[in-house]
Amino acid sequence: MSIDPERLHLLRALDALLDAATQTQSALLEVEQRIRRTRELASGGASIRVFLESFTDPGGTSTDLTARMASLEAARRRTRQQIVLMGRAEGLSLAQLAEFWGVSRQLISRYANALEDAGTEPT
Repeated sequence: MSIDPERLHLLRALDALLDAATQTQSALLEVEQRIRRTRELASGGASIRVFLESFTDPGGTSTDLTARMASLEAARRRTRQQIVLMGRAEGLSLAQLAEFWGVSRQLISRYANALEDAGTEPT
């Protein structure tokens, strides 16, 4: 069975979204562990100096989480765009697509217009 190009794009977008979600979850778990540790230190009366000395590369952890969340959002947007493209080709209205995600029709319209303006299929 052959998969049409649009469905293949959707499958790739979903794979990327799943990967981004997994990576974001991992980064969130790291932050959660650090918060729990900091809370333990705070409840034990530790000084701020102890907080600062208790963790390696806190800036890197924060930057990583921010990057992972941005990656997740970009992958989510690409997946939505592909679903909008396919839904429109199947005759679904912008209102139906918006209702599915619980967002405004205007947002879905922006997704559709971005795809039309680009003149290319999302990757």
